[in-house]
Amino acid sequence: MRTKKGVIFFMNKKLITWILLLSIMFTLGATGASAQISESGIQQEGVYPNYLAIKNTSIYLSISTSGKATCSASLSTWGGYGCGIILDLQQYKNGDWEIIETWTNSSEGMYTSINKEIYIPKGYNYRLKAFFYATQNGDIVDSTTIYSSEKYY
Repeated sequence: MRTKKGVIFFMNKKLITWILLLSIMFTLGATGASAQISESGIQQEGVYPNYLAIKNTSIYLSISTSGKATCSASLSTWGGYGCGIILDLQQYKNGDWEIIETWTNSSEGMYTSINKEIYIPKGYNYRLKAFFYATQNGDIVDSTTIYSSEKYY
């Protein structure tokens, strides 16, 4: 027969086991949900919750039948941050991506964009490379690099 002291020890041991088990379950469940939200935001919506200041980015390259490349990029940040873009039009030549034109734009505000057109030579693959950055008090506090899809002309 168990003594009063033994019953209390057994109940405390069981309680501690349950508390530890529930703590582990809640911790693992929260981590999984966090990863799903982050993955969904980055890959599907273009929203970057893991970044400090960058809110949205976009990049677009189109090439007309006459060889006119339309190159666009835009960036928005959360309030209190400035922003900038360095946009490279790249051409795949001799086994390497070469920069054929670079444009930059920045703003003290929360939004900036670049929209340029340029005629390009035929017979190559092209893509855009955009370096997006956010600033605070003149310092870069957040950044990311994104490539457009490749286009052949």
